[in-house]
Amino acid sequence: MTPSKLVPLLLAGLLSWPATAAPVQLRLGLSAGQAQAGQALTAEVIVEGLGDGGPPSVGAFDLNLAYDISALVATGVTFGPWLGSPGLDALVGFDLALPGLVNFAATSLLASADLDALQPGRFVLATVLFDALANGPVSLAFTGDLRIDDASGLKLAVSVVPAPATWLLLVVAGAGLGLQRCSGLRRR
Repeated sequence: MTPSKLVPLLLAGLLSWPATAAPVQLRLGLSAGQAQAGQALTAEVIVEGLGDGGPPSVGAFDLNLAYDISALVATGVTFGPWLGSPGLDALVGFDLALPGLVNFAATSLLASADLDALQPGRFVLATVLFDALANGPVSLAFTGDLRIDDASGLKLAVSVVPAPATWLLLVVAGAGLGLQRCSGLRRR
């Protein structure tokens, strides 16, 4: 086969290759980065990278959020309307029994087409409620298996987007290490 015939054939093959779905992103929207003792805080659990009126949509999720028990106490979880009305066409629940861990889950009873039409590309899955026990930075992290299923019950690939405070901490730490190394090189 000549190169002039091979190139279009290769391009056609590449265009027909199945695309891998990008993971949906999971992030936390904190009401405050610094806690004051006695203050009520919220952590919105946000999912994004969905179909925005089309597949994929979220049909169920089961997540764990870890927190520092010396700084916070979890007081509850509220669920958004994006999987259906909680208690009516969405089964929801949460568990605060383990200190330092909140488990929360929901399963929609709606059909795939209804979920596709209901959900935007980015929305709040749930809001976790806390009371601050001490002054200081708020430290929360997803832990365990991050289970988010599409409307058909298939597990979606999930990536966690670090909170802006985490990015800032990494940048400051990296800059400090870089300055320390540079000053060490000058002394030699």
